[in-house]
Amino acid sequence: MRRTTFVRLVWAPTVRAAEAALRKQEAEAHASQRKEDAERAAAAADRLAGGVDFHELRHYYASLLIFAGESVKVVQARLGHKSAVETLDTYGHLWPDTEDATRAAVDTVLGKALEPETAQERPSATV
Repeated sequence: MRRTTFVRLVWAPTVRAAEAALRKQEAEAHASQRKEDAERAAAAADRLAGGVDFHELRHYYASLLIFAGESVKVVQARLGHKSAVETLDTYGHLWPDTEDATRAAVDTVLGKALEPETAQERPSATV
């Protein structure tokens, strides 16, 4: 199937159906006085109404993999990138910053060695 045919017969109707479903969720949330839910549904529906390019699905898929904790190599393979550098150049900003986790790992291993000895642990000077 040609890309243009796919977009016309499958993609565009699916996007319209998703927008309609979100508008319905928005109305139900308003009726139930769930303001935050209504605003979230409205924002998503507005985004779809503005037009969603088929290529955005690829970016969404990549972001889901990254959010799920997949490695650079897994995302690279799933997207068909030639190298991990290409994947990192495109999606590197989506991986969480691990500075705190790295610091915690070092503290866990080395922290006890760096703590001062307590009076109970010190050997007695008298024999």
